[in-house]
Amino acid sequence: MTPVRHTQLASVRRSKCGLNSQLVQSVLAHVNSVEEIINATAIAHEADPSQYAQFRSQAAGRDMAAWLCRRWTGATLEELGNAFGLSGTGSVSNLVRRAERRRNASREWTHRQHEIEKPLTLNTQHKA
Repeated sequence: MTPVRHTQLASVRRSKCGLNSQLVQSVLAHVNSVEEIINATAIAHEADPSQYAQFRSQAAGRDMAAWLCRRWTGATLEELGNAFGLSGTGSVSNLVRRAERRRNASREWTHRQHEIEKPLTLNTQHKA
């Protein structure tokens, strides 16, 4: 099962396909914001969330926060750039790519990722 992105939800809201509005509202209630993910990641890494928005920040967990935001939110690369103090979409892509490499190389990184996802009620059982 793939995560529902904000853009997909917006198109559902605009369409007249007769979906149950309670179902749509239920799905919307479980979509996490960039800010929620940044805060949860910063807490797990004992970091200040405001450090994640500083250019070239070496704050613990910044790459993980960017990766989680890309994975679980519908935020665009531009929106993530603003949240992480990056000016170009390529910089955001590089940050997320570095995080993906760390995730693939480290069980500890993956374990911490899951520990952050659980309290945010992200459905991790159906994700790679």
